[in-house]
Amino acid sequence: MSTTISIIEDDPKVRDAFSTIFTGTPGYELLSVHGSAEEALRDLPLAKAQVVLVDIGLPGELNGVDCIRELVSRKTDLILLVFTVFEDNQTLFEALSAGASGYILKRTPPSEVLDAIQEAVQGGAPMSRSIARKVLSYFAKGTKSEHDFKLTQREEDIIRSLARGLSDKELAAHFGLSPHTVRVHLKNIYAKMHVSSRSAAVAKFQGHN
Repeated sequence: MSTTISIIEDDPKVRDAFSTIFTGTPGYELLSVHGSAEEALRDLPLAKAQVVLVDIGLPGELNGVDCIRELVSRKTDLILLVFTVFEDNQTLFEALSAGASGYILKRTPPSEVLDAIQEAVQGGAPMSRSIARKVLSYFAKGTKSEHDFKLTQREEDIIRSLARGLSDKELAAHFGLSPHTVRVHLKNIYAKMHVSSRSAAVAKFQGHN
């Protein structure tokens, strides 16, 4: 089955380049292309969409983070990957907190973007190397909070494994659980930590430990 892709990007050159890549690569189906958050929120085929590449610096009143937040509220299992030139800590934190499943820089080679998409589909949280370092550095330098997320030992073990990049399937095999039980644990973790994605959960956990 093909991985269905939508693109939210205002740069015609970037849109055209990746449209060509997705339509010409077996295993991918390009569903739609949108030039603004407003257009995407109006026309993106949520019933069919699986992965959405979202630019941050979009024209109009809504930026990419706003778009991510709204799409998450409409369909919680949508895989939203930031695809941007922005590398600042504030944008990173806002995007991950809004529900982005990964953060990929536009200078990333197309082959690595395809790999990142597959990693996300398999339950991972792909990030460009420099972005992953920034996430860890940003939270390592932050003030430690006394907030207790009240995670069980199993939940803490799972989130530590998430930080190592294990997918849902790998988590199930590692802990001897069913995929359904893993999803239940993840849902509980997200609720306790007030986040909506594994990348945000890992970042928040790293920042408080």
